[in-house]
Amino acid sequence: MKSSSSNSKKNKLKKQKKKRQEKTTVVRDDELHTPADELTLEQSEIENERSIDDQSEDVDATKSDNEVSNNNNNNNKNSPVTTTSLNEAQITTGPSVEKDEPDIITETSFESLGVCEALVEACDNLGWKSATRIQEKVLRDALNGRDIIGLAETGSGKTGAFCIPVLQALLENPIRGAVFGVVLAPTRELAFQIHTVVEGLGTTMGATSLCIVGGVPVTQQSIALGRNPHIIVATPGRLLDHLTNTKGFNLNNLQYLVLDEADRMLSLDFEQELNELLQVIPEKRKTLLFSATMTSKVQKLQRACLKDPVKVEVSTKFQTPKKITAILPIHSR
Repeated sequence: MKSSSSNSKKNKLKKQKKKRQEKTTVVRDDELHTPADELTLEQSEIENERSIDDQSEDVDATKSDNEVSNNNNNNNKNSPVTTTSLNEAQITTGPSVEKDEPDIITETSFESLGVCEALVEACDNLGWKSATRIQEKVLRDALNGRDIIGLAETGSGKTGAFCIPVLQALLENPIRGAVFGVVLAPTRELAFQIHTVVEGLGTTMGATSLCIVGGVPVTQQSIALGRNPHIIVATPGRLLDHLTNTKGFNLNNLQYLVLDEADRMLSLDFEQELNELLQVIPEKRKTLLFSATMTSKVQKLQRACLKDPVKVEVSTKFQTPKKITAILPIHSR
C-alpha cells in the first residue's frame, strides 16, 4: 500500500510540473526588460542626443574655418608670395652641400684630351658632352699608352676613363682573329653595365664586345668566343673556365687588361683567379687598374701587373652620383 501511494504522489508531482511548464510562455531575449536595462536605454538615448549635438557643432566649426580660410585666400590674392614661390625659397635658401663639393663633370672637352673624332661622336651620342674629373686626369696618359692606377669611386665616370683608351687603341691598331682587350669586373651586374658602355662607344667604329659571366650557358658563350670579339667584359672565374676548357680560345694577342673595382674583386676572393690569369696573358700589354680604396692586396696586385703606372686619385666621397645620371639618362660611365 505504501509503495502505491508513493507512486501516486510522484505521478501527481510530474503532472503539476508539466502543467507549470505548459503555462509558462517563451519570452525572447529582446523582450526581456529589467529596470537596469531601462536605465541603460535612457543613457544611450542621452548619449545619442549629445553625439548629434557635437556633430552639429563640428559642422558649424568647419564652416567657420572654411569661411576664414576663404577670406584669407581672398586677402592673399594680391600678395607677392605664393605657395610656389615659398617652395622655391625653401629650396634655394636651404642647406646646400654641393656648393662646397667639387664638380664631377668638368668643362674639358674630349677632343682637347686627345680623343679621336669617332669616339668624340660616340661620347656625344651617349650624352657625354664633357669629361668627368677622373676622365680628365686619366685620358691623356692612357691614350699615350701609359699604365694607370686610378683611385675613384662608383659614379665618378671611371668606366669611360678606361673604355675610351682601349677602343681608341683598337681603332689605331686593329687586329683580326684575336681578342684585343679584356675588362674584369667583380660582379655580373657591373660586367653587364660595362659591356653596355663598350657597345655604346664602339658602335660607330664597328667594335664588338662580349660579356662572359656566370648564369649563362657555357656552350652559348663558347660559340660567341669563337667569333673573336674585340673586347671581352668578364668576371674572373668564368673567364678562367673558358681559358681552361674552351677549345681554341686564348688571349695570346691581348693588348689591354682592365681591372675595375679591384678592391672588391680581392675582397670576393678572386685573388687566385687573377694570379692564374696573369700567368697566361702576355706580359707586353697595357694595364689599367681602378679601385675605390688602396688596400695592401691592391698594392700587391699593382706590383704584379702594372709597369711604371701613373697614379690618379679623384675623391667623390661626398658627391652624389645622381648628378651624373641626370646628365646621362641612358648609359652609366
